[in-house]
Amino acid sequence: MQRKEYTFSKKYGILSIKIYGKERKEMNRFKAVIFDMDGVIFDSERLYLQCCMEAGEKFGMENVEETCLSCIGRNTEKTLAIFSKRYGEKVSIDEFWLDATGRFSEKAQGGLLPVKKGARELLVFLKNKNVPVALASSTKYEKVHNELTAADLIQYFDVIVGGDMVTKSKPEPDIFLHAADLLGFAAKDCMIIEDSFNGVKAASASGAFVIMVPDLVQPTDEISKLTNSILPSLIDVKEYFIDKNCLIVEAARRKLIDVLKYEKQHKKSSGIYHKIQIDMTYNSNHMEGSKLTHDETRYIFETNTIGIENKVINIDDITETINHFQCIDYIIDHIHKPITHQLLKQLHALLKNNTSDSREEWFAVGEYKKLPNEVGTIIPASPEETPDKMEKLISAYCAKEQHTFEEILDFHVSFERIHPFQDGNGRVGRLILLKECLANDIVPFIITDDVKYYYYKGIANWGKENGYLTDTCLSCQDKFKEVIKYFRIDD
Repeated sequence: MQRKEYTFSKKYGILSIKIYGKERKEMNRFKAVIFDMDGVIFDSERLYLQCCMEAGEKFGMENVEETCLSCIGRNTEKTLAIFSKRYGEKVSIDEFWLDATGRFSEKAQGGLLPVKKGARELLVFLKNKNVPVALASSTKYEKVHNELTAADLIQYFDVIVGGDMVTKSKPEPDIFLHAADLLGFAAKDCMIIEDSFNGVKAASASGAFVIMVPDLVQPTDEISKLTNSILPSLIDVKEYFIDKNCLIVEAARRKLIDVLKYEKQHKKSSGIYHKIQIDMTYNSNHMEGSKLTHDETRYIFETNTIGIENKVINIDDITETINHFQCIDYIIDHIHKPITHQLLKQLHALLKNNTSDSREEWFAVGEYKKLPNEVGTIIPASPEETPDKMEKLISAYCAKEQHTFEEILDFHVSFERIHPFQDGNGRVGRLILLKECLANDIVPFIITDDVKYYYYKGIANWGKENGYLTDTCLSCQDKFKEVIKYFRIDD
């Protein structure tokens, strides 16, 4: 077995640990911080313990305090398994747990938990230093999200991992490894802040730098040896960073596409994914004649219901709004896929599915047009010319792996001038603009309804005066840069 050596400080506890003769990374090389929730962010474990002891007394259970302390850091499934093993022959554990959680909900004002001293200050400090932050809790994701939202802390976390998102709970390291992966870093490049024995064991096993801030239980010698530092409070954690000359570096934020994929996967509300879905869908559809308002579009996205009174609404407006949400999801899932006939046709099929157009015999959903169409003053390709012209356009564009802003706009103009689909070309084209900007590490943009005339004029004049379209798109991009800045994402 390899030897481990520990260095102690009276002020900060264990400062460094040498494993296999090599010291772990110094703090100034860490790129992210991962928090536990109960007992670290929220002062909840004390309340849980009290409620379990009261319920245990009601059901005649002995040594409930000891059992509860051994469960700290574990998920509900593991906790109930431990209680069942110790008391299951004499007590209905389901009834006991229902009683305990009911007491907790009542005492916590329906789940509004007290925030630990120094938690908000530390999170603000890390946010201001541009350090990516995750929360990894054994509690289920939905409950974690709700509790952080209720406490007005949700905005400080780039990633949230609940106990129901991994197979193995603490003391296994899976939840921390998954959180680090979602942040885009190896666990060894992260610091983990924990309060429980099971949490410390999991954090140490992940290979991260471990700070323990004890809550209900003080560390044993065994647990102390698994930490890099033991501090009395989160206030001390912040002072520790400052005292060590802000040793957590200002790390670059994750790329926009990483944020979009994460927020899409976890249905995060009030993030940039939420904003893009609503703003792009509203503007792109409104440019094509939709009568839905921005608020109505938001309501459909957030509730999956209509909620519109005293107003006549075209069913197609609602259908195409829902379909456009699905198109944006498709774009996010296929960012790095090359543009192909199939990809373009799939976007069109998603957009026009279940619309009144889709029920017309002459309208080809997910296929190139069957009948001639028009686009302003431009004469588009005929149905017979369309397949060949699209093949040449796609082949020429895909001959290069990376594209400039101007090349992406040039593809967009060529696509719109061919007008390959019977209807929906503008929306499909603007979705491809989003995809290609993200794929080429270019800040994307949303063409808003108020600049649509400049946008259309830019398409009409491309090749003679490219500045119309370029300047219009750049002005929209500048607005989107402010959105990125607000959400603290690297541009």
